[in-house]
Amino acid sequence: MSPAHFSLHAMSRPLAVVGIVLLFGPAALPGASSRDARSAESASAGAIAFPVEQPARAGLIKPLPGERLEVTPPGFAWWRAGEAGRVSYRLRIRDQAGRVVHESPVLADPAYCPDRVLAPGAYSFEVEALDATGTVRATRPAQGFEIAAGAHPLPFVPATELLARVPREHPRLLFPKVTLPEVRATLATTRRAAFESLRRSAEAGLKLGVPAEPTYDKLPNRAEQRLGYHEAFGQMRRYHDGAMRHCALLYALTGERRFGEKAREILLGAAAWDPEGISSILSPYGDEVGLGLARAAAETYDWIFDLLDAGEHTRVRRMLVARGDQMLRRLKRADYLASPTESHNGRLPGYLAEYAIALAEEPAAVAWMDYALRTFLTVYPHWGGRDGGWAEGINYGLSYNATYLTPLEAIRR
Repeated sequence: MSPAHFSLHAMSRPLAVVGIVLLFGPAALPGASSRDARSAESASAGAIAFPVEQPARAGLIKPLPGERLEVTPPGFAWWRAGEAGRVSYRLRIRDQAGRVVHESPVLADPAYCPDRVLAPGAYSFEVEALDATGTVRATRPAQGFEIAAGAHPLPFVPATELLARVPREHPRLLFPKVTLPEVRATLATTRRAAFESLRRSAEAGLKLGVPAEPTYDKLPNRAEQRLGYHEAFGQMRRYHDGAMRHCALLYALTGERRFGEKAREILLGAAAWDPEGISSILSPYGDEVGLGLARAAAETYDWIFDLLDAGEHTRVRRMLVARGDQMLRRLKRADYLASPTESHNGRLPGYLAEYAIALAEEPAAVAWMDYALRTFLTVYPHWGGRDGGWAEGINYGLSYNATYLTPLEAIRR
């Protein structure tokens, strides 16, 4: 299915691209199992040693050898020296004279971003692998990199601190409430084409009803179940990615209640589904139904926040927390920070950041945002080397970068 692309760009401000993008890509089964996702395949059971060659499904070691970086500090990523949970790590950064200028705490994952800025100059980093007793069992050889003059400071900010900055009012995602008067003033000028496209899609969405929870898992054999899955996720995109999401955004931008009410109806219908059932992103029947709903649900909730009564807030937030926890569970099961190459997993860190901001008051939001931040600053995008590149072709590369526009803009705000 060729992508359908819709974006709203903040053309009136000298900002990075701001947008909400809908891209429909091909279906795929859920990610590899946790057993297959381990990136330390070259080591025998119990052995602790850094791989010499890139393990299957592992990303790039970052920074790249000799890389000159325009941000400071860089995010660091390396290959596991043993099975997840059995080996921990400590990273050291040295200046050109060999002095240690930063040392990480002990880390469970092979990814780290320092919380301090590095001055321009040449550096190297080394990584120690520790066993369960804290004994150093292997050391990865030092690898050099350079911080360019004028590099943009980007130290790691703890999730708790970042979430404390989230405003109490809604909306929070894409177009925060405080920006709405300015945005509305441009809907007939610099944002006119995008806004008219949004309105056409939302008007079409008003004609749709509330979809029932799919039942293709009840079909008699695997072939029919698979066909039912493909049919269902195509249909659900019309409801969730399309009607619900677009109506919600149009309501946030204009206050036209009929659009907000349509988004509310579909969202409440989805809140009645079993998050661990057919729409789970861990479903053995396929994950696209759940992925589409996961993408749209938090944004919709944020944009129509004032239309829900207390009971509806409780129902929707319960669903969102369950789906947020499920996304984090899938990423950890796949050992994503060490094995970031499964494509559908690549959507989830962006979704987690949106969930964390939309539901910043929820205790679970800290874990969601922490994992998302560590991903953004280290391994994502896994296919982007010095010359860039695409994951599974240009369409996938575009869609997986576009997916991050809303969460990254929300964090920047």
